[in-house]
Amino acid sequence: MDHRLDNGSGVSREVHAPFCEQHWGKFPMLTHLIIHCRSFEEAQKALESIKARLSMFGLSVHPDKTKIIFAKEDGREGRHPFQKFTFLGYDFQPRQVRKPNGKICLGFIPAASNGAKVKIRQTVRSWRWRTRVDKTLADLASWANPIIRGWLNYYGKFARYTLGGILDYIDKRLIKWIKKKHKMGSHRKAWERLKWIKKTNPRLFAHW
Repeated sequence: MDHRLDNGSGVSREVHAPFCEQHWGKFPMLTHLIIHCRSFEEAQKALESIKARLSMFGLSVHPDKTKIIFAKEDGREGRHPFQKFTFLGYDFQPRQVRKPNGKICLGFIPAASNGAKVKIRQTVRSWRWRTRVDKTLADLASWANPIIRGWLNYYGKFARYTLGGILDYIDKRLIKWIKKKHKMGSHRKAWERLKWIKKTNPRLFAHW
């Protein structure tokens, strides 16, 4: 197999593997690449070509992080042990999606990864709103909104509906703040108060 191309690349001319990058993101470091292939056989050939090229410099691919993933979706039949991967904070995997005509189908699309959601919850918890009863709700919103808006802009780019649990978690932390701030022993009353605030000032927090 020829390991040279006119542009100096180490991938054979026989393998068509475009490297993709969204216009809003920076190209990741060399060890984090995604190669799209048209078949399992082509993917195997691309992987062997990359391994051979790296070996010329005494390098190798990571045995656990380098996998061939089957992008399963409607119209694409086949079985493969790996049908999911995580990249730049997104989990790429088969999901139910709704077409413009309203029909539900299986698509291979990204959504905020489980790891990213865990980190977001940890960040929200670290704000320790229950200890900030000297602040107003507007103060909390002014401080948190740039961060929340950043999460929504990035992780809400695809499958925004999967962020529902995260947004509910932010509200749950607000309920605890309301209970502490207004000395409410009832969770239901605090929840009703938050519902009223959201209704009268729906743009106070970026996720409302």
